[in-house]
Amino acid sequence: MKTKKLVTAAMMTAIMCVLAQIAIPIPFAEVPFSLGVLGVFLCGGILEPKYAFASLLVYDLIGAVGVPVFANFNSGIGAIAGPTGGFIIAFPLMALAVSLTAKLMKSRKFYVLLIGMTAAILICYTLGTAWYSIYSDKNILAAVSLVALPLIPFDFAKAILASIVVGQLMPRLEKSNNSRAV
Repeated sequence: MKTKKLVTAAMMTAIMCVLAQIAIPIPFAEVPFSLGVLGVFLCGGILEPKYAFASLLVYDLIGAVGVPVFANFNSGIGAIAGPTGGFIIAFPLMALAVSLTAKLMKSRKFYVLLIGMTAAILICYTLGTAWYSIYSDKNILAAVSLVALPLIPFDFAKAILASIVVGQLMPRLEKSNNSRAV
């Protein structure tokens, strides 16, 4: 069973690498709209807490060593030290928040996942905005208006989508885990 969990965690890392590349610059925001956050939500909803955290920590480390897995094919310590570094660093913590919420509430129902994903969004914007504020030397209100407010509706839409997908997917995954090959 541990092998299956490790393989699933590795698959979530790969899915994150792909989804992060789907990024669209928004003229009124300093950071791009990316499906990376959707990847974080899926990872946290599907994996157990330690695997969710580890999966996205591996994603961060892969990007840090130079593999272009961050949005717009960015990579390296420069990307982490750049304007979006706080968001990148937040990803493992976000996945952990979603997964812990599901574990503590012993459910992967839509509303439970949405609660966890809302907590993850708060983590994302707290770290991301604070980092951007320091990086850009802008006050926190200016940073919020440039990197958080424009993306909030998109991130809640991603949370709703991920809650639906995970809610539909998990019973099937759990059923396949419990069935035996003949």
